[in-house]
Amino acid sequence: MLPDALDAAYTLVDLSGVSIDDNGKVWGVDDAIETLRTRSGYLFAPVEPVKPKAIGSWYL
Repeated sequence: MLPDALDAAYTLVDLSGVSIDDNGKVWGVDDAIETLRTRSGYLFAPVEPVKPKAIGSWYL
């Protein structure tokens, strides 16, 4: 997420599906962020694929 978009993201994200269980584990955050990404994609930096690194004649 773009650092300067955090305030807007916090305002726009729907936390109604987010919960914390008795052990302190948080549930539903991934879904909330994905919904935010779908609806307000301008808040997120583009994800660039990892480029392989050449070592000699091998690629990792």
